[in-house]
Amino acid sequence: MAETVVKLHKDIFSVEVSNHELLGRSYRAYLANARSAQAVAKKRGEVSGGGRKPWQQKGTGRARIGSTRAPHWRGGGVTFGPNGNENYTVTIPKGAKKVALRQALSIQNKEKLVHTFPGLKFKDGKTKEAADFLKKQKADQLNRVLVVVASKDEKVTRAVANIQSLKVVSASYLNVYDILNADLILISNDSLPVIEKWLLEATSKVGSKKAEAKISTIKTGDAKTPTKTNERKVSVEELKAKAESKKSGGEK
Repeated sequence: MAETVVKLHKDIFSVEVSNHELLGRSYRAYLANARSAQAVAKKRGEVSGGGRKPWQQKGTGRARIGSTRAPHWRGGGVTFGPNGNENYTVTIPKGAKKVALRQALSIQNKEKLVHTFPGLKFKDGKTKEAADFLKKQKADQLNRVLVVVASKDEKVTRAVANIQSLKVVSASYLNVYDILNADLILISNDSLPVIEKWLLEATSKVGSKKAEAKISTIKTGDAKTPTKTNERKVSVEELKAKAESKKSGGEK
């Protein structure tokens, strides 16, 4: 029995890509967000030794120096070095991420590297089953094969763990890095509705509505409602009266 051909949504897999600026930024953002700040350099005060002044301040003809652990000395501390608290994350709006994913899938589909298959189910979760799946798809000789499923189970994860050329991801965890680096993308039929719902769904504009309301309030000059913290517990007149009474009592 011949397998039914599944049509790919044109708004996801046939998008016209005019430039690759957004793709490049999404690609770099994936790498940057996966980066961890592990490099740590010692400062001048953290390097052991250097407590004694090497030579006297004057009279030697040499430059004055207070410690052998100064940054310009060999074995000294590092100036402005990494401290392990660096933040390398790159943020991209949700709408821009979806556009970049659609562009990446369209580029790979244009190169005829996107194929669909019925589904991925392994009986025992063994590596042989995953290897047989690659042979059936004629992808056993490729370096990087990306398989997209609706959801992963324990058997699928265990079966593909020892095959370096094969990566299985859930449809909701697709990213530009894996798509562009894949030599072949295999998308299961049950994952297509998940991808379409995710990438074609309109991005929430709650934040922009709040910003517009705030801007309109500033433009119209509407007064803000006073809060409890802004209200005075004692009026100005009462304070003046107390000050006058103290003054008159002191004069007596």
